Amino acid sequence: KNINGVNLKIDALLPHKDGRRIWVGSDSKLLLFDPYEESFYLDPVLDGITGVQSLCYDGEILWIAAGTGVFRWDGAGNPIKYDIEDVSDEVIARAVVKDSDGHVLVGMEGAVYRYIPESDDFIRYALPSDNEVTAMYDSGDGKLLVGTYNGEVYSFSLNNGRTFKMLACVDSRIHDFQKETGTRNLLIGSDSGLYVYDEEDRTISRAEGTLGRESIYRFCVDREGALWVGTYFCGVFYKQPNHK
Repeated sequence: KNINGVNLKIDALLPHKDGRRIWVGSDSKLLLFDPYEESFYLDPVLDGITGVQSLCYDGEILWIAAGTGVFRWDGAGNPIKYDIEDVSDEVIARAVVKDSDGHVLVGMEGAVYRYIPESDDFIRYALPSDNEVTAMYDSGDGKLLVGTYNGEVYSFSLNNGRTFKMLACVDSRIHDFQKETGTRNLLIGSDSGLYVYDEEDRTISRAEGTLGRESIYRFCVDREGALWVGTYFCGVFYKQPNHK
């Protein structure tokens, strides 16, 4: 939608903590959408944050990964910007998540950074390669899945030495991960299509049909267990839950 004369490319969506509004992160603005009023709002203190790539909540705190840096905002006053070690102004923060242990993790070029509240600083964990981290997903079993711009998929141990292990590699940039409800499959969304990784057999295959050919940007599982898949210029796909 064209908003206030600006044509927005949307890269991040996150439900607001009030359970009603939705954060909309784009290449030029970070906006709040109110579905009741069907209107977008811009908080003036967030106006300078552009190139928003990823959003997450840590309690009442909103974390923002963007082209202009990594930000932490408590909803009052100005957001705090972090100058992460060894990261230049040209490097974009493309992924931020809160893991199952309560840690905030930021993915950037060649590394994952973990936020340490006690020191208000970050610890760096280097990837085996210098590739840019473009997606992260907490699998819920003590491991963080990390996808890169070049299609690498790593498993990052959160509890045991915090080491990286290569799981697979696809043909292009990875955008998102999702555990498939009721199966042992991990879904991988990439620029070259949807891939399915069997975590038990450790095999990977490309999905058949349209989803195997189109760029897959986002996954979402709704409250009934249905899978929604967002693509690049090919619409939204829906898969009925297995128990239906």
